[in-house]
Amino acid sequence: MSRPPRKTRSIRVEDKLWNAAAKTADECGDVLAEVVRASLQDYVAAARRGDAQTWTFFGHWEDELVIDHAVRGEHEDVYPDDGTYEQGLWAASARGATLEEAEANARAEYKPDGD
Repeated sequence: MSRPPRKTRSIRVEDKLWNAAAKTADECGDVLAEVVRASLQDYVAAARRGDAQTWTFFGHWEDELVIDHAVRGEHEDVYPDDGTYEQGLWAASARGATLEEAEANARAEYKPDGD
């Protein structure tokens, strides 16, 4: 059985993440390129099925929650609070079939009771 042709791709990945993934793949007896390829296949399949996905939202407070950006997956908040926003920074993860649904779920966790 022949494989479809493959091309070399370039992506930007933080050294810490790449090194941890390479070490884990090696410890598990996997090839990192195969792990990346399988992750991409899972990502596409889940999106096509409409499976709930986890998103992490980053933002700040201005009497209400302001979301500055979102990334797929669950991530730690590594942004230092430099005092730019008087009411502070905010980050949370939530699941949803779409980005919008996940955002609504994240916001719902921070609404006062009765709103």
